[in-house]
This record gives sequence, C-alpha cells and structure tokens, in this order.
Amino acid sequence: MKKKLFEPFKTPSNKKFSHAVYIPSSKTNKPVIKRFGQQGLKGAGNKTDSVSNLRRKKFLARHKENINNGFKSGAYWSNIVKWGGSSRIKLKAKRRF
Repeated sequence: MKKKLFEPFKTPSNKKFSHAVYIPSSKTNKPVIKRFGQQGLKGAGNKTDSVSNLRRKKFLARHKENINNGFKSGAYWSNIVKWGGSSRIKLKAKRRF
C-alpha cells in the first residue's frame, strides 16, 4: 500500500514510535519516512479538561523551537497528530540577529 507525502499514519507494530509520515529528503527529494510520537502515550486528551490543557501547554513550551522548524521535525507532526495542534503554528520563533 502506497502512502502519500505529508499524510501521517499509525504504526502499531513499531515498539518505539506510534506514528510516521513520508516527507521529501532535503538532498535527493525522494520520500523518506519520519517517525514520531511515543508509543502508548495518549496525547492531549480532552480539550476541556484542565489537566489535559496543562499537558498541552507544557508540550508546546518544551518543543516550541522544533515545531517552528517545520514539517521535517517530529515535534511538528506530533503537535498536529497527537496534541491536536494546528498545521499553522502561531508560536513566535526566536529572532536571530
């Protein structure tokens, strides 16, 4: 079964990572697999639950820079798939002068 680029899918047989996505390689532009997400982790949970919201905020605080790196980062895909984040990240990246 062929998978499309930029479409995350579950990997239940993998012991370490729960999801994967095909992205183009930066050097050859051929599809490579990017695995992300801890196997067994429930993710964000209910958006109305205060404990889940706190977990979501802590995840974003830890991985903000990696999420801003874009689709080549596992944190970017984990934010979208497991934590219910937007593909349009509204977090501000650090300015580099």
